[in-house]
Amino acid sequence: MALFNSPLLPVAHAECRASSWDDAATGIISQLKDAGVQAGQVLAIDAHNNEPNGNAMFSAHYSLTLPSCGALDIKFVKIDDNGMSWTQICEDLQSRLSMHDVISITGSCNESNKRVMYAFFIESSRTTERLIKSVQSTAGSWNVAADALICLLKEKGVRPQQVVWIDAHNDGNDSNAMFSAFYAASLPASCAGGTSATGTISYEVQNTTAGWKSQYEEAVRHVAKHNLDKHEVLGITSSCNAGGRSVTYVFYHSHPGTERQVQFPSVPRA
Repeated sequence: MALFNSPLLPVAHAECRASSWDDAATGIISQLKDAGVQAGQVLAIDAHNNEPNGNAMFSAHYSLTLPSCGALDIKFVKIDDNGMSWTQICEDLQSRLSMHDVISITGSCNESNKRVMYAFFIESSRTTERLIKSVQSTAGSWNVAADALICLLKEKGVRPQQVVWIDAHNDGNDSNAMFSAFYAASLPASCAGGTSATGTISYEVQNTTAGWKSQYEEAVRHVAKHNLDKHEVLGITSSCNAGGRSVTYVFYHSHPGTERQVQFPSVPRA
């Protein structure tokens, strides 16, 4: 684990690798608990790997200075592909989450041409359902797919504040780039404090041969660069890619014309 100072939050990251997806998912939750992370302090959990036959990997980003909502009790549900399309997988998972507080919904290619997707959540005391829906985009390049996803959300009238999570994945290193976005129209479209809905969905991208630790650290720099708070982070998500490369995206709620100019320290390297 590594801890960094951003202008708004000290942000840390963790990673767990295992031969099975469930062991990696359980392991990343254990790492978060061991680090003293509380409910409400997790920014992101993401599934990825180096190749379909490679180890299962989950990364997490968190901040211990975010307000605590009590002991961390993250639960997860998963779909281990049995011939379902990504759209079918997303629709199945989102139907199970209407009464929970979702942290992330994240998928990856898997061995034997299969797919896997996990939803991490905190059980909620809500008495009314929060219906979650999703859109997917696919393209031959990652940024084209990311731009298409943002356009799909705009076409459906989804505001940045209503996005639950955005996830990157594919069907293998040499396959098309894919994104899924999950959103809840019942979430307020206005900004904190009741101001009118403003801003857009933007992203920072890494498409690189650098190691995963370097990419997690760069994602922290992106959070710092835009001085994001927790609710402005819409996804910190990674995927394997072709040619020995991998991608990591930070999707965020941006406010054009009102960017906050900040300075942040360089990230210490081990």
